[in-house]
Amino acid sequence: MQTTHSLIARVTTLRARDTLRLLALCCATTATATMAGQEQPGTIALVSSTAEGLARGGYEPCGLSTDGRFITFHSESKGLVQGDTNGIGDVFMKDISTGAVQRVNTSATGKQWAQSTFCKQVTPDARYVLLQREREVLLKDLQTGKVTTVSPAADSIAENTGFSAGSVSDDGQRVAFVTVPTQIYLGGYTWVNKVPARIMISDLATGSLSTLDTDNGRTADGEIVLGHQNARLSPDGTRVAFVSNANFLVPGDTNGQPDVFVRELATGTTILASSGSDGRGGELQVCCFQSYYHVEWANNQVLQFSTTQAHSLGPVGDYLKHLDSGRLELLLASADGAQPLVSPDLSTVVFSRLYGSGWDYRIYQRNRATGVEQVLSSSANGKLSNGNANLNLISRSGTQVAFNANASNLVRPKPPAGSYQVYVKTLAAP
Repeated sequence: MQTTHSLIARVTTLRARDTLRLLALCCATTATATMAGQEQPGTIALVSSTAEGLARGGYEPCGLSTDGRFITFHSESKGLVQGDTNGIGDVFMKDISTGAVQRVNTSATGKQWAQSTFCKQVTPDARYVLLQREREVLLKDLQTGKVTTVSPAADSIAENTGFSAGSVSDDGQRVAFVTVPTQIYLGGYTWVNKVPARIMISDLATGSLSTLDTDNGRTADGEIVLGHQNARLSPDGTRVAFVSNANFLVPGDTNGQPDVFVRELATGTTILASSGSDGRGGELQVCCFQSYYHVEWANNQVLQFSTTQAHSLGPVGDYLKHLDSGRLELLLASADGAQPLVSPDLSTVVFSRLYGSGWDYRIYQRNRATGVEQVLSSSANGKLSNGNANLNLISRSGTQVAFNANASNLVRPKPPAGSYQVYVKTLAAP
């Protein structure tokens, strides 16, 4: 009888062990699938890493494909790809599903560049990358490797020193950029442009290059205001949003402040975007806009911009302008968070907010219909980030966000202490 009981116990133990092995294999397979496809809500992927998954450091994600698979970012690491010997920061694209990393700022034959290069925007299909190399604007086709110099020669325009990259349409066929005029030093760390800065539109499909008439030729009367994001094309490339301190672009511009405008490229019509819901100017203009704050398209019909002082239309914060209806709505008050980005369907806003007693931020997601929030800068098992996180991008599908953070507890193995890394997080319903 004892032998029988011993045999049964042994068989039961073996079955239990087999079951555990099967469960472990299942879980490992599921975890691998999740890392590869980023399908599961709440999953997080380390982007600034080698193909083998070793953290190398990165910052400023500038492009996230619609499905969240491809992400483009800056890094000063020499170890992300082989042959990186130029000694400067470069632009890289990571395939999250395979781990593969490629350097973007290279010639068509793969030769590295010696000049500093920055990524400005990437099309949602991750094919075209808009680059700024010193003071020239380039467009890289990652499918063919072709590099197109979009901007003309700097000396082809009087009193011009170069160009500042703006944006590219979703199909990669239209690029907006801004001239950088020569300047006069007035003393006291103050410079003024000799001639007004202007927006130029390059149509790669037709080969045309045009300059928008956004000034009267006199800098003192107003011009394009250069900032972190300028000349922002709508996704379909039919409109361009910009900031100008000129007061003659639309009737009733009386606030004496820089304003947000939208130019219809087909008709040449100019719309005041930083205005109240009834479309009137004057006292209903949104005041105190600063060009270095966020200006971006949520979709083809909705523009997002920021204010820096309270005004008659609402508090300091980010607003959405519905160009089809003229409606203005508050997206997020500055007192509630910073760096807000809205999903193209306008259902979700992601933003950063201070936590604790220091100057570190965490990233949050809010359902705009219910107001329910949850932390995004967290590990896959919900552990909140223990460092600073900077929000950068939301995918066109609204299902992934990209950010950089110096937290040490978001993924395993831990990245080097104090180093900033780039991550992609898949959103979950709050």
